[in-house]
Amino acid sequence: MKLKALFLNCTLKKSPETSNTEAFIDQAKMMFKELDVETESVRVVDE
Repeated sequence: MKLKALFLNCTLKKSPETSNTEAFIDQAKMMFKELDVETESVRVVDE
């Protein structure tokens, strides 16, 4: 079974404004990719 990770970005800044939280999530996504974990990120303020 393949592992999946969901990141919820709860920044108050709407896309495409720069989010420090998004930068942190991007770093975590790279680490998970090396472990063959599928990732998805949701920017809550945009939903």
